[in-house]
Amino acid sequence: MAAILIQQQPDKWHFHVIGDGKLKDQLKDYSNNLDISQHVTYHGHRKDIPSCIAALDAIIMCSDHEGTPMTALEALALGTPLIAHDVGGLREILSEYPEQLVKQHEAETYAEYLKTCMENSSPSNQLAHVYSAQKNAAKVFILSKTIAG
Repeated sequence: MAAILIQQQPDKWHFHVIGDGKLKDQLKDYSNNLDISQHVTYHGHRKDIPSCIAALDAIIMCSDHEGTPMTALEALALGTPLIAHDVGGLREILSEYPEQLVKQHEAETYAEYLKTCMENSSPSNQLAHVYSAQKNAAKVFILSKTIAG
Protein backbone atom coordinates (compact mmCIF):
# COMPACT_ATOMS: atom_id res chain seq x y z
CA MET A 1 0.00 0.00 0.00
CA ALA A 2 2.71 2.46 0.98
CA ALA A 3 4.71 1.75 -2.19
CA ILE A 4 1.63 2.33 -4.36
CA LEU A 5 0.82 5.67 -2.74
CA ILE A 6 4.44 6.85 -2.69
CA GLN A 7 4.86 5.96 -6.36
CA GLN A 8 1.78 8.04 -7.21
CA GLN A 9 2.61 11.05 -5.01
CA PRO A 10 6.06 10.79 -3.40
CA ASP A 11 5.92 14.20 -1.72
CA LYS A 12 2.55 13.59 -0.06
CA TRP A 13 3.07 10.40 1.94
CA HIS A 14 5.02 9.43 5.03
CA PHE A 15 4.31 6.31 7.06
CA HIS A 16 5.02 5.54 10.72
CA VAL A 17 5.52 2.12 12.24
CA ILE A 18 5.16 2.25 15.99
CA GLY A 19 6.20 -0.68 18.16
CA ASP A 20 8.68 -3.51 18.15
CA GLY A 21 8.16 -7.09 17.21
CA LYS A 22 9.85 -10.09 15.72
CA LEU A 23 9.04 -8.93 12.17
CA LYS A 24 10.44 -5.39 12.55
CA ASP A 25 13.75 -6.14 10.78
CA GLN A 26 11.93 -8.01 8.01
CA LEU A 27 9.61 -5.03 7.56
CA LYS A 28 12.60 -2.66 7.35
CA ASP A 29 14.22 -4.89 4.73
CA TYR A 30 10.96 -4.97 2.80
CA SER A 31 10.71 -1.16 2.75
CA ASN A 32 14.35 -0.98 1.60
CA ASN A 33 13.64 -3.46 -1.20
CA LEU A 34 10.61 -1.42 -2.29
CA ASP A 35 12.77 1.72 -2.20
CA ILE A 36 10.39 3.51 0.16
CA SER A 37 12.50 3.56 3.34
CA GLN A 38 12.95 7.35 3.16
CA HIS A 39 9.14 7.60 3.48
CA VAL A 40 8.88 5.34 6.55
CA THR A 41 9.85 6.10 10.14
CA TYR A 42 10.26 3.19 12.56
CA HIS A 43 9.66 4.47 16.06
CA GLY A 44 10.16 1.24 17.97
CA HIS A 45 8.62 0.76 21.40
CA ARG A 46 6.93 3.91 22.74
CA LYS A 47 5.36 4.63 26.09
CA ASP A 48 3.31 7.57 24.76
CA ILE A 49 1.03 5.63 22.43
CA PRO A 50 -2.03 7.87 22.88
CA SER A 51 -0.09 10.94 21.79
CA CYS A 52 1.38 8.99 18.84
CA ILE A 53 -2.07 7.85 17.71
CA ALA A 54 -3.51 11.35 18.10
CA ALA A 55 -0.72 12.77 15.92
CA LEU A 56 -1.47 10.44 12.99
CA ASP A 57 -3.81 11.30 10.11
CA ALA A 58 -5.12 7.73 10.04
CA ILE A 59 -4.35 4.23 11.25
CA ILE A 60 -4.35 1.21 8.96
CA MET A 61 -4.93 -2.21 10.52
CA CYS A 62 -4.47 -4.84 7.83
CA SER A 63 -4.25 -7.90 10.08
CA ASP A 64 -5.40 -11.24 8.69
CA HIS A 65 -6.83 -12.18 12.11
CA GLU A 66 -7.74 -9.82 14.90
CA GLY A 67 -9.62 -9.88 18.17
CA THR A 68 -10.38 -6.49 19.66
CA PRO A 69 -7.08 -4.61 19.41
CA MET A 70 -6.32 -1.89 21.95
CA THR A 71 -4.85 0.27 19.18
CA ALA A 72 -8.21 0.30 17.39
CA LEU A 73 -10.05 1.25 20.56
CA GLU A 74 -7.53 4.00 21.29
CA ALA A 75 -7.87 5.35 17.74
CA LEU A 76 -11.63 5.54 18.14
CA ALA A 77 -11.37 7.26 21.51
CA LEU A 78 -8.84 9.78 20.18
CA GLY A 79 -10.71 10.53 16.96
CA THR A 80 -8.05 9.17 14.61
CA PRO A 81 -9.65 7.61 11.51
CA LEU A 82 -9.21 3.84 11.46
CA ILE A 83 -9.17 1.82 8.25
CA ALA A 84 -9.17 -1.89 8.95
CA HIS A 85 -9.50 -5.31 7.39
CA ASP A 86 -13.04 -6.61 7.84
CA VAL A 87 -12.15 -9.34 10.35
CA GLY A 88 -12.82 -10.33 13.94
CA GLY A 89 -13.35 -7.59 16.50
CA LEU A 90 -12.54 -4.88 13.97
CA ARG A 91 -15.84 -5.65 12.25
CA GLU A 92 -17.67 -5.02 15.52
CA ILE A 93 -15.69 -1.90 16.41
CA LEU A 94 -16.40 -0.30 13.03
CA SER A 95 -19.94 -1.62 12.62
CA GLU A 96 -21.29 1.96 12.42
CA TYR A 97 -18.61 2.90 9.86
CA PRO A 98 -18.65 0.12 7.24
CA GLU A 99 -16.95 2.44 4.73
CA GLN A 100 -13.79 2.02 6.82
CA LEU A 101 -13.81 -1.79 6.66
CA VAL A 102 -11.70 -3.18 3.84
CA LYS A 103 -13.20 -6.37 2.45
CA GLN A 104 -10.77 -6.90 -0.43
CA HIS A 105 -7.54 -7.61 1.46
CA GLU A 106 -5.09 -6.22 -1.13
CA ALA A 107 -2.56 -3.39 -1.13
CA GLU A 108 -4.39 -1.54 -3.90
CA THR A 109 -7.62 -1.54 -1.92
CA TYR A 110 -5.98 -0.21 1.23
CA ALA A 111 -4.29 2.49 -0.85
CA GLU A 112 -7.65 3.58 -2.28
CA TYR A 113 -9.31 3.66 1.15
CA LEU A 114 -6.48 5.74 2.61
CA LYS A 115 -6.47 8.15 -0.35
CA THR A 116 -10.21 8.62 0.00
CA CYS A 117 -9.88 9.19 3.73
CA MET A 118 -7.16 11.81 3.29
CA GLU A 119 -8.86 13.54 0.36
CA ASN A 120 -12.08 13.84 2.34
CA SER A 121 -10.68 14.82 5.70
CA SER A 122 -13.08 17.68 6.37
CA PRO A 123 -15.02 17.30 9.65
CA SER A 124 -18.29 16.83 7.78
CA ASN A 125 -17.00 13.84 5.82
CA GLN A 126 -18.13 10.32 6.76
CA LEU A 127 -14.59 8.88 6.75
CA ALA A 128 -13.10 11.65 8.84
CA HIS A 129 -15.71 11.73 11.58
CA VAL A 130 -14.52 12.27 15.12
CA TYR A 131 -15.34 9.45 17.44
CA SER A 132 -16.85 10.70 20.64
CA ALA A 133 -15.50 9.43 23.95
CA GLN A 134 -19.01 9.88 25.37
CA LYS A 135 -20.50 7.79 22.55
CA ASN A 136 -17.91 5.06 23.11
CA ALA A 137 -18.49 5.15 26.87
CA ALA A 138 -22.24 4.81 26.27
CA LYS A 139 -21.60 1.76 24.07
CA VAL A 140 -19.43 0.19 26.76
CA PHE A 141 -22.13 0.87 29.36
CA ILE A 142 -24.80 -0.68 27.14
CA LEU A 143 -22.56 -3.67 26.42
CA SER A 144 -21.74 -4.09 30.12
CA LYS A 145 -25.41 -3.80 31.06
CA THR A 146 -26.30 -6.39 28.41
CA ILE A 147 -23.63 -8.80 29.59
CA ALA A 148 -24.53 -8.30 33.24
CA GLY A 149 -28.15 -9.03 32.45
